[in-house]
Amino acid sequence: MDTGQSTQSDDQFCYLINTLPAEMLENIIFKLDIETMCNLSCTCILLFKKIHHNERLWRYLCKKHCNANHIQENRQSGCTWKATFIENYGRNAVKKQWKAGALSKIQTYDDLPCKPICPMDVETWGELFQMELNR
Repeated sequence: MDTGQSTQSDDQFCYLINTLPAEMLENIIFKLDIETMCNLSCTCILLFKKIHHNERLWRYLCKKHCNANHIQENRQSGCTWKATFIENYGRNAVKKQWKAGALSKIQTYDDLPCKPICPMDVETWGELFQMELNR
């Protein structure tokens, strides 16, 4: 049985991560795309904490990927940077796909994108429908 072997390699990985200076690890995390960062956060508890409890990272991701008006609304209502990002990232991704025409003229289930479409508010649906009318 190889369960001891995988545990040892997991321990070695976490040890290596622990030896990196905090600033270097943070710089690496900041350069990752969203999907890779999420996958990395699942590899060990240290990386989970470094990613999920880093307000500076979530603020950076909000500013990079989300609509400024939506960020302001969420922040004024007391949301954390992480909660703001989670709420707005998917919505903006859908709007970008819609603008590019990827979600326009879907006729069958197979035409839908592989990744799920996030829940959206009335304002966002209005923007999408307006884009479609303008085509």
